[in-house]
Amino acid sequence: MAGMKGWSSRRRMRFSAAAWPSLPFLESARQSTTFMAYSHEDDEPTHSPSDDVPGADVVDEGEVPRA
Repeated sequence: MAGMKGWSSRRRMRFSAAAWPSLPFLESARQSTTFMAYSHEDDEPTHSPSDDVPGADVVDEGEVPRA
């Protein structure tokens, strides 16, 4: 009954996708491009991509990082 298992799996995915918007902790995450930005909600509302990359050099806006 592999077909049954596949159907069950797809239904579970469909349910999860439908349930996500109703979860309060995901409302802010939906407005962001990544869930990482939500995990830093206590920080500034906007983040540069390097904020979520361990070991990334932090530079001021407008400054070009050296290769």
